[in-house]
Amino acid sequence: MKLDRKGQSVVEYILLLAVVVAIAMGVFRSRAFQDFFGKDSSFFTAIARSIEVNYRFGLNIEDPKDNPHSGFFVSPDNSRFFSGRDAYPSE
Repeated sequence: MKLDRKGQSVVEYILLLAVVVAIAMGVFRSRAFQDFFGKDSSFFTAIARSIEVNYRFGLNIEDPKDNPHSGFFVSPDNSRFFSGRDAYPSE
């Protein structure tokens, strides 16, 4: 007696998909994953803080409290501001 196996592949793929979805849901809903990638995660909080400081100060610094805003003013002879070499004439 010959068995009809036309639907066996479809059933196997559906079961395989169910297993993959179950594993993915287990990983994505785990506490460790949520702590690292979830809302208010330590990973994205650190990245956001770094981007904010780099944008504001123009430098890659850890703590802006310890830095005198050297992104603009490094020393009296070294600055990132653009101006003329000589003073503007007063009329």
